[in-house]
Amino acid sequence: MLFNEHDLVAPPDLDDRIKELKANMDKMLDHYRHLCSSMECIAKRAEETANDFLNHSVVLKSVIDLPDCISHDCMNCPLMNSGFDYITHGLEGHSRTINEQRDTMLDGIIESLKTHRDLLLALKDLFVRWDRVVIGFNVDSLSRRLSTNKKKYASLVSKGQGDVERLSDLIDRDTNELNLHNKRTKFIRHCVWDELRVYHQHKAFISIAYQTFVGEQTRFATQQLELWKSLTVQVYQLPTTGFL
Repeated sequence: MLFNEHDLVAPPDLDDRIKELKANMDKMLDHYRHLCSSMECIAKRAEETANDFLNHSVVLKSVIDLPDCISHDCMNCPLMNSGFDYITHGLEGHSRTINEQRDTMLDGIIESLKTHRDLLLALKDLFVRWDRVVIGFNVDSLSRRLSTNKKKYASLVSKGQGDVERLSDLIDRDTNELNLHNKRTKFIRHCVWDELRVYHQHKAFISIAYQTFVGEQTRFATQQLELWKSLTVQVYQLPTTGFL
């Protein structure tokens, strides 16, 4: 794809902006690595909590299946078993809700944070390649040599002596090399600026990710509250008196 040179735009202070970003890059990467790992820890604890609720419900079912009543006409033990059965279903519901909460974290906020972390890594690599372009080509040395040869050429021409043709070839070669470098640098600056804009625009997705995360946590908290409320009715019907 051919580019019109006039379309290859980048802000004149691009070098200063890159310098400022580079100065904070390592710290920013560390922060996003920590954000990812801390969210993963939260998701891991949610998984463990869901498993604990499920395990508790399984054991409570086993308690129901083991007869331990000493009275043939006891009314309390059947009521307790009925209440325990309801509790096991409630705890299973909590386990499912928490697992769903964990899954949405993995697919949502954690994935978004990891994507932004990877963008930062790509940006850091871009800066390494940028330094190679800027530092790797000694444009000042070439410009000085070109200026010196032009002065020599003008002097030789005015005096009508010397190998002006060879010097003219050197000037043409250095001029072409400098022009090619300037065009290449302009194109690279344009590409780098585009990459920086993509990174900057991606910050909007982090905002959206946190908005979604908070909304989901609110929804799950509401679901869990309703589950606990429904269990409250049953647990307070469990008998607490009248045992032999």
